[in-house]
Amino acid sequence: MCDSVGPPFFYPAVPCCAARLMPYSGGDPAAIRMPTGAHSWGYSRMSGFPPPPSGPPTPPGPPVPPPPPAQYGSGAYAGGGEPPLDQPYYGAPFAAAFRRFWTKYATFSGRASRSEYWWWYLIGFIVNAVLSGLRNIHGPVGVIFGVIEGIWGLAIIVPTLALLWRRLHDTNRSGIWALAPIIFAVVGAILAAVGAVVAIAGAHGIGGVLLLVGGIVAIVGSIVLLIFTLQGPKPEGARFDR
Repeated sequence: MCDSVGPPFFYPAVPCCAARLMPYSGGDPAAIRMPTGAHSWGYSRMSGFPPPPSGPPTPPGPPVPPPPPAQYGSGAYAGGGEPPLDQPYYGAPFAAAFRRFWTKYATFSGRASRSEYWWWYLIGFIVNAVLSGLRNIHGPVGVIFGVIEGIWGLAIIVPTLALLWRRLHDTNRSGIWALAPIIFAVVGAILAAVGAVVAIAGAHGIGGVLLLVGGIVAIVGSIVLLIFTLQGPKPEGARFDR
């Protein structure tokens, strides 16, 4: 039986059959090792162990960084498919935006994405333009479409305001900002009225300035609201969810 020569902490131990082939010059037999340049294939066959590495060990590669987290409001719902109604639908398609507008008819809590908001405004613009053109038809047909246009206008007041309210929530702003155009328009109208009175009284310069300022103030609210609705979502807007 061929035993290995050398204590177990030498790796790998040299079999005695291999040791017989090596020249012995005295000393401790445990110190016998495969001569330098010996074939690793033969060494592996004799010892039963894989050959030692022939070069320096390969250093480990750099660690693979984890994938970056998804940007807030930039992808589909985490659960897959369409998110629930109490959550904004980022990247909502045309049909989903139309459906959610009517489903959340008078819902002023929660948030609405830009796609939900602007898809609906495109739909509303097209419908209003079509009904306005058909209303101008002479005869009973024009009267019928005029009535339909009036009903349509009344039907979309509440959901349109609710959608705007939720869109402002998505930008982490209070829905009260939806009233900004009305407030600024009232202030502008007051300034314009005062300017007209002053101009009639003879102070044409001051009256003209007040008229100009009143007209500018009247449209400031609409411009501010447009900028707000064009802005992206903010995670802090989740405080408006209920």
